[in-house]
Amino acid sequence: MQPLITTREGQVRFRNGLIEHYGCFCFVTNSALAVEAAHVKPYRLERDNGLDNGVLLASDWHFLFDSHDWTIVVNDIQNQRFFRVVLGNRMLIEPRYHSYNNRYLGAENRSIFSQLSNEYGLNPDNFFEHNQNFRAKNPNIPL
Repeated sequence: MQPLITTREGQVRFRNGLIEHYGCFCFVTNSALAVEAAHVKPYRLERDNGLDNGVLLASDWHFLFDSHDWTIVVNDIQNQRFFRVVLGNRMLIEPRYHSYNNRYLGAENRSIFSQLSNEYGLNPDNFFEHNQNFRAKNPNIPL
């Protein structure tokens, strides 16, 4: 019998590395429940398990990120980098997600917030393709 979920090569090391670096919390909600490692640039394209290509997300946020129902927009403000959550149409109609629209990653957890923005944090270039796919699915939502 085949398992329903398969583990990608390096996935356990990728997740453990993100948890060791940031702690085991969803970057958006700060929840420690059902946290998964998500690739910003899809693994199938780049095979990139670098920490600068990964975010920890609660399982629903991971699924919705991969479905381009929300994205992360990089903002450089006064020589500091911020990663802003932008919700798409499907998530905007779901009340439990409203408060996260335009919130910055790590806003609920200052240690994550500062680590994301430093030189060892997320690579802003990795978000370009995700932003484009989000825009194609949600053309009415400004980034």
